[in-house]
Amino acid sequence: MENLKEHSLISQRTVHNSIRSHESIHKVPITQKMLTNVRAAHRRYEEHLKESKQKEKEENKKVEKRILSIQINKLEEQRKMLKLKALTEEAAIKSKIQMLEKKKLI
Repeated sequence: MENLKEHSLISQRTVHNSIRSHESIHKVPITQKMLTNVRAAHRRYEEHLKESKQKEKEENKKVEKRILSIQINKLEEQRKMLKLKALTEEAAIKSKIQMLEKKKLI
């Protein structure tokens, strides 16, 4: 981005100097080469915008994937905790059943 700003500043200074060398903006000859360069500059600008949008889309996809990965990891952790809790409760219930069965036999 800094290069683009620097390049724009240099280009602007070149145009300014050229106008001053012709004494007035109205005396600057408009050549075919100048018109071609203006069109090419506009195409480069449009390509730059297109590339910027593409990069932004790719970055947004990366961010979305990171968010989804975090959400998946959280859910996996919740699942593990639920399994552990279920196993703990199952063990407690089995223990109670065994105690009641022992009392029943007495």
